[in-house]
Amino acid sequence: MKFPHDASTTNSATAPPTKAVNERPNSEHKRRETCSAVILVHELAHELLHQGEAAVRGSKTVRETEAEAVAFVVSQAIGLDTNTASSDYIHLYAGDKDTLVRSLDHIQQTASKILAGITDEPQSSDD
Repeated sequence: MKFPHDASTTNSATAPPTKAVNERPNSEHKRRETCSAVILVHELAHELLHQGEAAVRGSKTVRETEAEAVAFVVSQAIGLDTNTASSDYIHLYAGDKDTLVRSLDHIQQTASKILAGITDEPQSSDD
């Protein structure tokens, strides 16, 4: 595939017009790694929030909203761009502002716990 010489606004870099375009290093790879990281955090949030004796039980909407909100907070804190994926996912499960507001404490506590593990920073004593 060939593109015009000025492809500065795309995810591709180009050589002179007669040569094929090469994808910029890591653009697709970085997107896949970001998606994988967000999925892992989402699933870890489910484990921390919704399993075991201290589980916070709720509807599917609440569980998915909480896990995805935790994934969003953690992703933003470590510099991963999720674009609109988290809000799209929350909407898919009928999550809304009220669902988020009712779950903010659980979301914040769980995101803090994950971030402390990622960054090796001690958690505050109120967690």
